[in-house]
Amino acid sequence: KILQPRSAFSLIELLIVVIILGVLASIALFGYRSAVQRSRANAVAFEIVSFVLKIRNEASNEVNSSQDSGGCVIDFTTQASLSEGDQIASSDCTDFESSIDVPSIGGSQIQLQSIDGSDVASSQLIMTPRGIWVHGNGSGSTDNSKSGDLIVKVLLEPDGPLRCVRISEYLGSIDVGKANTSSIDANCSDGDYSEV
Repeated sequence: KILQPRSAFSLIELLIVVIILGVLASIALFGYRSAVQRSRANAVAFEIVSFVLKIRNEASNEVNSSQDSGGCVIDFTTQASLSEGDQIASSDCTDFESSIDVPSIGGSQIQLQSIDGSDVASSQLIMTPRGIWVHGNGSGSTDNSKSGDLIVKVLLEPDGPLRCVRISEYLGSIDVGKANTSSIDANCSDGDYSEV
């Protein structure tokens, strides 16, 4: 009997297959990681939106003579960098869920800015019974020297993405903007916002 040679893969062919599988796996892993980061950033932004909307609804029932505009006060943090469990904002207007904390998604940077990009001196806003808000002076009273929309920036550390929550002063609308960047100093342009 004559033995027939067996066909098999060579070492080089096996190495090429392993390299191709490794490249495909790394591309898939990078895409998955990016998708998870985007969903985490969105979760924090929409949690802030939900909190502000809840306080705005509570404010419609509040007429308080001790406050210039009545309604409810929201105090945002002034810390530049927050970690899990740190407080983003609080309000004494409601008996349930009176604050919002950074969820267990890793470190975040929170920054308050006015609509023109300058830093906001006071991190307080007052939701009025009419559904709009005004700048607070830090003690629950209206600060008439400040005006303009408020932007709350949320950046997941270390490499983004950046989400912006814009709270419109006179209309009372709340929009979420997405700027897929890793810099807290970047701005969300008007075209990046969608009304909530």
